[in-house]
Amino acid sequence: MNSKKNTSQKEFWIYLHPYVYVSVKFSHAILYNTLNGFLLDYRNNPEMIRLLKKLNSDRNLYVIKIGEGSLTPGILQFIRKVRDSFSGDIMPVSYGETKPINFKPIPGVQYGYDDLISNGRGKRNLLARDSIRDYLDVLAVYINNECNQRCTFCSFVFRQCDHCHSSNGKREELSLDIIKRLMDEVKSGNVSNLKILGGDIFRYSQFPALVRLLDKSGLQKEYYIQGLNLKSNISKLKLLSGEKNLLNILEHSPFNFCELSGIIEECKGYGVKVKVMCLIETGRDLETIADFLERFPLYENDISLIPIFNGANIDFFENYVYLTRESIVDAKSTLKEIFSRSLINTNNFRRLSISCDGSVFSNMNLQKIGNINTTDIYSIVETELNYGSGWRKLRKNVVPCNRCPYNALCPSISNYEFVLKRYNLCQI
Repeated sequence: MNSKKNTSQKEFWIYLHPYVYVSVKFSHAILYNTLNGFLLDYRNNPEMIRLLKKLNSDRNLYVIKIGEGSLTPGILQFIRKVRDSFSGDIMPVSYGETKPINFKPIPGVQYGYDDLISNGRGKRNLLARDSIRDYLDVLAVYINNECNQRCTFCSFVFRQCDHCHSSNGKREELSLDIIKRLMDEVKSGNVSNLKILGGDIFRYSQFPALVRLLDKSGLQKEYYIQGLNLKSNISKLKLLSGEKNLLNILEHSPFNFCELSGIIEECKGYGVKVKVMCLIETGRDLETIADFLERFPLYENDISLIPIFNGANIDFFENYVYLTRESIVDAKSTLKEIFSRSLINTNNFRRLSISCDGSVFSNMNLQKIGNINTTDIYSIVETELNYGSGWRKLRKNVVPCNRCPYNALCPSISNYEFVLKRYNLCQI
C-alpha cells in the first residue's frame, strides 16, 4: 500500500518568472521581483535556502519538480508569496510530463569584456581595435592646479566627488595643445560629457581660447568653480553661455543663500546654465538647505546635494548615507542594472580623469594608468580594459560584500568606500 501510494503521489513544477532575481550566499538568500520590488529575505533557513539554490542553478533554470509529500508548510508559504507577488507559481506535472521551458536571466554583455581573448601570453586584447572607442563616455579634465583660496577641504573632497583642488607645490596646467590633441582623438568616439576642473579654472592662462576650442567639439561640457572664485570672475561668465555648457558652482557650509541666489540670477542673466552643488557634512546643513528651498522653491532644480566625509562626521553618514534594506528595495533596480553591477563598476566604467600633469586615472583614489602627454587616450582605455582595476571594482570581489546576497542590488562601489576604507556602507 505504501509503495503504491508513493509511486502515485502527485508531482508539481515550481517555477519563477524570468524578471525575478535570486541570490544565495552561504546562509542568506533573497528573491527580488524587479517589476514590483517584492522581496523575500531568508536568513539561517536551511529549507528555503536549499529551495532557492536549487531553483537558481543554471541546470534547473528557475524550474524544479517537487513531490506532493515534499510540500512542507514552509514551501507552501513560499509558493503563496511568489504567486501573490507575481514572482512565480506552481503547476501539476500532469499538465505535461515535459519540463516547462523557462528563461532564467543570465548576465552578459553584447560586446566588450566578453570579446577579450587571451593571446597565449597572459595579455587580453579586444578583437576589434575600433571598438575601444565605445568604452569612453565621460572625461574629467583638471586643466590647472592654481588657486588663491586656502580651503580646509581642498586636499580630500576631490577624491569623493567632482571638485576642484589645488597644489601647494609646483603650479601646473595642461597645455592647450595637449587638450586640442585630446579633442581630436575623441571626436570619432562616444565621449558625450566633458568635465573641466581646476584649481581655479578662470586662472588657466588661455581660458578664452580653451572655451572656444571646446565649444567647437560639440560635446556637452560642465565647468566647475569654487563659489569664492566666481565673485572675482563674473565678467568671464559670458564665455560659458550656450546650450551645451553647464557651470557647476561648488558651495560649502556655511551657506549664504541670499548671496547665492543673486549669483544664480546673474549667471542666468548671462545666458549661463548653472547648478549649485552644495556639499553637505551635517544634518544641520540639510535642514538649512531644506528651509531655503521651502521658502524659494523656484531654485529647487538649480541645487544638488552631495554628502562629504570630513573625517569626523561618520554619524552623519550612518544616518543619511548608509544604505538600508528598505532603500535598496525602494530603488527598484532593473535586471539590466543588477547584472551591470555584477560585471562592471557602473560609477567608474567608461570614465577617465586627467590631472593637470597629464596623469590619467580610472578613479582618483587609484593609481594612475597612463599619461596623456605621451600616450593617446584610447591606448590608455585599452590599458584599463586589460589591466586596470577601477572599472572592475566589484562588490562580489571584496569583503564583506562578497558574502552578502544584496551585493548586486546595491550601487557599485563608490568614492565614499575608498575614502572611508570600508565597503559595507550599509545597515543590512
